Amino acid sequence: MRLLCHLLVIFTSFLCDKYAYCQQWELLGNGVSGPVHSMYADHDNDFLYLTGRFHWLMTETDTITVTAMAIWDGNNWLTLPEADITCQGFLCNPVGTVVHYNDVMLFTGMFSDGQFMKMLANSEWQNFGEPNDLAGLRLVGDELFALGLFTEIGGQYISNRIAQYDGANWHQFASELEGFTSITSFSQIVKYQGNYYVGGNFKNPDGRNNIMYWDGIAWHPLGQGLLGGISWVNSMHVYNDLLYVSGYFTQENGNAGNFIMAWNGEEWLDVFPQLNFFAAAGMLVHDNVLYITGLYLAEDPCCVYTIGTYDGAQFCTFGGYMPFPPQAPNSYPHQIAILHDKVYVRVGITFFGESFNYLARIDKDTPSDYCTDIVPLTAISENSSLGNMLTIHPNPTSSYLTLTGSALLPGSELKVYNVAGQQVYSEVLPYAHETHTLDARRFGPAGLYLLHLNSPGHTPVVKKVVVQG
Repeated sequence: MRLLCHLLVIFTSFLCDKYAYCQQWELLGNGVSGPVHSMYADHDNDFLYLTGRFHWLMTETDTITVTAMAIWDGNNWLTLPEADITCQGFLCNPVGTVVHYNDVMLFTGMFSDGQFMKMLANSEWQNFGEPNDLAGLRLVGDELFALGLFTEIGGQYISNRIAQYDGANWHQFASELEGFTSITSFSQIVKYQGNYYVGGNFKNPDGRNNIMYWDGIAWHPLGQGLLGGISWVNSMHVYNDLLYVSGYFTQENGNAGNFIMAWNGEEWLDVFPQLNFFAAAGMLVHDNVLYITGLYLAEDPCCVYTIGTYDGAQFCTFGGYMPFPPQAPNSYPHQIAILHDKVYVRVGITFFGESFNYLARIDKDTPSDYCTDIVPLTAISENSSLGNMLTIHPNPTSSYLTLTGSALLPGSELKVYNVAGQQVYSEVLPYAHETHTLDARRFGPAGLYLLHLNSPGHTPVVKKVVVQG
């Protein structure tokens, strides 16, 4: 079996020499022997912790036996003390999440002694929490949460499968869950606008579908949640005052976006209408930039990109492209981590059709392949508090619009955008108007449009306009 791994390493090197885009990406050593489930960047010690199902770490000349956990120090593999994990051949029983909490490393997985959570302290493994079923760990600031299938942890009964650790003891977080038709998993928790948002795969007739929030008193839905018979949350991050959510959901099922959208506290937004997502898996905020992994087409339909950045104004891709989506669902980047000047991604055994053995990295400052402007988020929804400055009627309309209000000043700049973020109309008002008339048929086909009026010395006014056929 190890001979097979060495032959795979040689074959991988040969293929990468053939493709320029492959040469942008680097292997970690020569990869690992099984899937990677979690990555954690320890910036204090310059370590990247990895967990998964791998039994071997592969170098250019050898293989190193491990128990589904390892450290990459930027140049070489480092091993952790052997854990009580059952391994056979090149695979081990899975180890899931890894987090650093109060100067110790915490791991979740299927340990051979029947435990699902362990602590590594002073190079020794110790039981931690002792949940009675699978759990995942998440940090929200310095708060530690466990989410999963367990109903008991730390000797406490947990009715809703969500627990919080106070530094000494575990206790149930929030109230019991009622009315759910199915709960497959809770996997994510973040804090947004003072409330705790939980995502996963669950259904409730009141709209708590795959995502909900706790306000300290009760659980609440986010609109109708993520719609669709098969839908779930992959990742959640707060960026630029919005809660970004990636997962499996589509506009065809009534969602605002395909595979990624954002919640502003009141409604769901399609934040990247110029991009056609086939998948959105991992997200990460680093240096005030949102990184997203997945599969998406840009305006040029020739190419499928796999990783991009959003700085609040532009979405840029880097790392090359492929001419068509991969057939294997795990052969594109999923989880993402950044350590110093490198971006690390969890991939399949292949990436861009070549062998990468589950891990790849690339320089963070790699030049972009493609960039597109994203319409400012103020153009996505109305600023209704300024509504008295501009009124529009009739709305919806099939022909003309009449604008009235105090915002119609000399030099006012009027622009109209379609939902793809493209400007379809503009004009500058040369003098003050009590009313102003527009032919909405000039905007394009029937649909939703966003009207921007930027008046000298005033906050821009944004209005939604619906053009009927």
